[in-house]
Amino acid sequence: MKFKILFLILTFSMIVRTTSFNVLSTYWRDSTYYAEHVAIMAMFAAMTVTSVIQFGLNKKKLAIILGKVTTPSHTLLSITVAVLLLMLTFGESAAFTLSLAQYNIQNAYDLGKFHAETYDSHSFFSPPILVFIFSSVILPAIFEEIFFRGLVFRSLYKEHSFFKSAVWTAVFFTSVHFLKPVYISTFLFSLVLSYLYAATRSLPSCMIAHATFNFLAFINQHYFDFHRIRDLSQISHLHDWIPQFAMLGFSLIAFSLLVLWFKDAIKQAALPQLPSTT
Repeated sequence: MKFKILFLILTFSMIVRTTSFNVLSTYWRDSTYYAEHVAIMAMFAAMTVTSVIQFGLNKKKLAIILGKVTTPSHTLLSITVAVLLLMLTFGESAAFTLSLAQYNIQNAYDLGKFHAETYDSHSFFSPPILVFIFSSVILPAIFEEIFFRGLVFRSLYKEHSFFKSAVWTAVFFTSVHFLKPVYISTFLFSLVLSYLYAATRSLPSCMIAHATFNFLAFINQHYFDFHRIRDLSQISHLHDWIPQFAMLGFSLIAFSLLVLWFKDAIKQAALPQLPSTT
């Protein structure tokens, strides 16, 4: 029953996001950018309020969800995981683009949002950038981790195996990020963070990894975008993507080693249960 409630909360929050964006973009036609990010904040607000009401979340329950205080070694592990996830994302993008370019090079170029020259970037402390960091770096790291790891994953892990719990959590996590052409890295992102939560029993570790990944992806996209600055002719051959495929291979090997490293911790993991709501 708890999982069904969480599914309804997630569905309601996504409806709030979509509705908010449609309403705001209608009356705020000059800046759909701000409308989109306000809609994201509305989604997190709806997710938080409904979760607090439904599960009676208070300081005691939140402390149980957060788990252990992050140690320096966990912080280093979280940052390492974030960097590896970003490398994995670059590799996924390369594989998708290279495959699609064999059939329709123009479609591959457009879907990958490639461009021949560097975009003009706003100052780091300009309002658009600060709004982006707040709504797409900080808020997701906090509220998505509390909801997906702290509530969804925990509710599943109470009755099912780690693998089944992590996979279903990843399915619902991926469903929120519905504006991407490929979802493999998003799915794996959630799997890895569920693994990190079960291994360290520290939700702040997941928050650090999540925020670091989002921030690094933002920095690359807004100020470097090194893998997307290409001409149409530079996406259809394997040699065009050697650095990205090297990153993909390295990240997969590194994650395999982390799984071996923490496999015993996962077997022994027992996340404390939340007190029943009264």
